[in-house]
Parts: sequence; C-alpha cells; structure tokens
Amino acid sequence: MKQIQLEASLSAEGVTVGSALTAVTLKLPAGQLTGIIGPNGSGKTTLLRCLVGERKPDSGRICLGKEALENLKPQLKAQLLTYLPQTTPISFAFTLKELAGLQARSADTLAAALEAMELESLADRSLLTLSGGERQRGAIARVLAQATPLLLLDEPLAHLDLRYQKRLLGFLVKHCQAGGSVALALHELRLAQNWCDSLVLLHQGKLVAEGTPTEVLTPDRLENVFGVEAGFAY
Repeated sequence: MKQIQLEASLSAEGVTVGSALTAVTLKLPAGQLTGIIGPNGSGKTTLLRCLVGERKPDSGRICLGKEALENLKPQLKAQLLTYLPQTTPISFAFTLKELAGLQARSADTLAAALEAMELESLADRSLLTLSGGERQRGAIARVLAQATPLLLLDEPLAHLDLRYQKRLLGFLVKHCQAGGSVALALHELRLAQNWCDSLVLLHQGKLVAEGTPTEVLTPDRLENVFGVEAGFAY
C-alpha cells in the first residue's frame, strides 16, 4: 500500500449537541485506528456526523488541522475524509461495481476495495439481488475505494460475518500503518480491544474515557457504563 500524505488531522473541541453530546473534545491522530464505543444512545452516531460535517454542533467546533470544518470547501473535504453511515439506502438497480466505483479515487483503489471485501465475483450483480450482508460489504467498498486519508465509519461491522469483519479490520489497520486515520463506532468490545489503537468511550453524551483499550476497558467502567461484569464482556 502506498504511503498516504495526511494533510490534516481531525479534532473536536467542546462539541455540544442538545442532550446528545456534552462538551466532547478529542483528536483523531494520523496512524491510529480509533474505536468509538458506548451503549445505545450514548452519542456515537451524533459525534461521527459532527466530525464529518453533517451535523452542526450547538457549540464547540470541528477542525481539520487548524481550520474550522465548516469553512472548508466541499471539494477539499471530499479529498480528505469519507463517511459511512449505519445504513445506505439503495433505490437504483446499480451493479455492485457501479456502486463501489461512484467516487473511487482510481481503478486501482476500486479493485483493492473490492478485493478487501471479497466482492470480485459479485461485481456485476445488481444490488437488488444481493443479501443484506453483501450490500453492506458493497457500501464499505465504496468508502474504501475513495482512498481518503480520514475514514469515519458508523457500525461498519454490523451484518458482517466474522470473516469479513476480520478482512475489513485488517484493511483499516494497513490504512493506518500507511499514515491514514480511522474512527469507527462499534459495539463489539472484544474486537475493539484486539484491533483498535485507541478507544473513545461515550456515556449519556459525555466522553468518560479515552486512551488505549487497556486503559479504557477497565472492570469498573464496564460495569458502570455497560452494566456487565468484565468476565462477561471479555
């Protein structure tokens, strides 16, 4: 994989959105896979939407480097960051390759994305004939094919078999090793522990912990935030 020239880092400074987020401050550094974890309703999706510019905070700001995200031209943002929402509505009979290639950086990045999700044999199939898991892999391939330095993914592992979860996470690790930055919301604490370089733990809209998986996933936090004992979670 070619080295990525990361032009800017992404950060949140005191971001507040109604009762969904309260004064959240964090930074997504280059070269790191960051997992955003927390119970349902903790603010993970709202945070990702703010980070990508889909949701404007009530207060605080999102920055690419030292520039406020809202002040940057859409073309520049599109070159730097890509967002995968939880669901990708499909209303046209695209083939899987057409979907994945809509905003691909190049033919090479498209081919790499299809290979990463093991979709080569399905590339010419209509999306309307695919299973939910196959469509999810196609939506992920579309994001990967854009080959932006910053990737923001909301529950990308949902509906994926273990095989494809591992392939996606392996691709994201290589992306970070090449200098990129990834933030993904996920519920699977074991995967977060084993694959992520750092974790951001949200609870009731507040950032309650940030650091390495070992630092964040302590028995006390697992019980206080998730209501489970450490032995059950691991």
